[in-house]
Amino acid sequence: MKGAALERAGVQTVERQSPARGRRSASVTVWLNPACRREAEYAPELKEPLVTPGPTELVSGFFLVGGPDDRQFSDRGCKLPAPPPGAGTVEVTNASGEVVATQASTSGHFVEIPLPAGSYTITGTFLGATINEVHPKESEAVVIPPGHTVRQDFFLSIP
Repeated sequence: MKGAALERAGVQTVERQSPARGRRSASVTVWLNPACRREAEYAPELKEPLVTPGPTELVSGFFLVGGPDDRQFSDRGCKLPAPPPGAGTVEVTNASGEVVATQASTSGHFVEIPLPAGSYTITGTFLGATINEVHPKESEAVVIPPGHTVRQDFFLSIP
């Protein structure tokens, strides 16, 4: 074996092997990916707000972050795949304090709200979590330039 040392047989994945899968040989060399650990819940690795050219709109997701460090996976660089968002509701308020949009998402989907360019306060309500039987809320200020999509997610830390 080459690559990472075998630590967790049920977790680690094969990066490559020689000869290739399905071929025969008197000996086989296997390169393993390392065993990695992560928090139970994690967020995408984005610097937010993320502003990209595109339709003038807001895109938001809901992510729980934290929990026990008991999840294991295997990847060459110990890089996690982007997690799917949870369920939530986004309320958009303009500079005058008027609610101009409200949209809910189900687990695995983002909220996508077309808006005119401008400054807004967005409030996200986590529907997949409660604290003392209340759905937690987070607020963020965002500026949406014309001809751009702004991605601003909501994060809830869990112990």
